[in-house]
Amino acid sequence: LDLDVQAPIKIPDSFIEKALKGGPTAIAHSIMSTQMNRVRREVTHLRKKFGNDIILVAGGPHASARPKELMELGFDYVVIGEGERVFPDMLYNWMKGIDAVNIAGLVSTESREYPTPRDLPRVDLDDVPPFALKMNVVGPVEVTRGCPFNCKFCATPFLTGGVVRHRSVNSVEYWLRKAVEERGFNRTWLLSPNAFCYGGRGRKPVPERIETLLKTVTAIDGLDEVFFGSFPSEVRPEFVTKGLLEMF
Repeated sequence: LDLDVQAPIKIPDSFIEKALKGGPTAIAHSIMSTQMNRVRREVTHLRKKFGNDIILVAGGPHASARPKELMELGFDYVVIGEGERVFPDMLYNWMKGIDAVNIAGLVSTESREYPTPRDLPRVDLDDVPPFALKMNVVGPVEVTRGCPFNCKFCATPFLTGGVVRHRSVNSVEYWLRKAVEERGFNRTWLLSPNAFCYGGRGRKPVPERIETLLKTVTAIDGLDEVFFGSFPSEVRPEFVTKGLLEMF
């Protein structure tokens, strides 16, 4: 099922033409499998219209799962796994005329092997911002990445591995305060594969760390609503205890 099968092409030609006047132009797609019909139409159109004057970069879940398909579709580079470091490094090398093919997690038309995301270097969440505040793009704050459970319906173990990582309470507080003060942000969603695993190794809850996170975030002046354990975050049922529910 492609939910975007009838969606219009999202990147206006006029926007790309303006960008090309300023210099080399890269167009990046973050792709879910449900978007492939639209992406296929976009790539076909862009290549027909602009040829090799642009470079196309793919990332997102589908890129990690089926990189070869996207290379064959016409992308110049595919970012596999976590892109917070790979994508900026690729852009830097490309702008400097340096070969980017040796960047771990990046594949190109010259690549013959495609790495598995869980075998690639892992990102420390505290090292990267949770959203693009300067661009006024403010969304959920990812507080946990990774999951030790291997549920067949879920892509998380494949994409981020079984090692659970958390954004520290200090980092969450810092970025939310900036969002409130600089952008008038008044609500937040704390994003996690399993909200009640925050602060632990992912196999059982650590109530005191969850409590510290919630007390810190809800004490931020101007932040009126905090969503934790609701979509797009989830809660595994065996993690629910009376003590945790009493926190809410």
